[in-house]
Amino acid sequence: MLTPKDIQSKEFEIKLRGYSREEVDTFLDEVIKDFQIMIDQNKQLLDENRTLENAVNRYKEMELSMQKSIDAAKETAAQIKKNAEVEAEFVVKRAKLNARDMENQIDVLHAKRREEIGQMEEELAKFKAKIKMCCTDFLDSLPKIE
Repeated sequence: MLTPKDIQSKEFEIKLRGYSREEVDTFLDEVIKDFQIMIDQNKQLLDENRTLENAVNRYKEMELSMQKSIDAAKETAAQIKKNAEVEAEFVVKRAKLNARDMENQIDVLHAKRREEIGQMEEELAKFKAKIKMCCTDFLDSLPKIE
């Protein structure tokens, strides 16, 4: 790449009908100045470009990090939902088992109470029979007392 120093140090062969040395030197001084300005601007733009590229890379890293966080949050939410569904299913099954156990206990208690009622009815029938017999004996003995 051509530098301002290259332009300044360039020597041209002098010919008889050549250009005016002063005009050429003045023009080359202007070219050197403009060329130096362009080089400085180019360097500034390259530095600015690097800065912007670094910022873009940082933002891309942040975006990637955020996406990973979002994905992790989605995965966690899905796992929590799945666990809740499993737990709800377990609670329902346990409630059904408890209801069946209570139903069985009630059936056993009901059968026991029926058996007790049957025994009481038998005892009542025996007691009635005894009273009847006592009353019959008493009525039978009344004429003897007179």
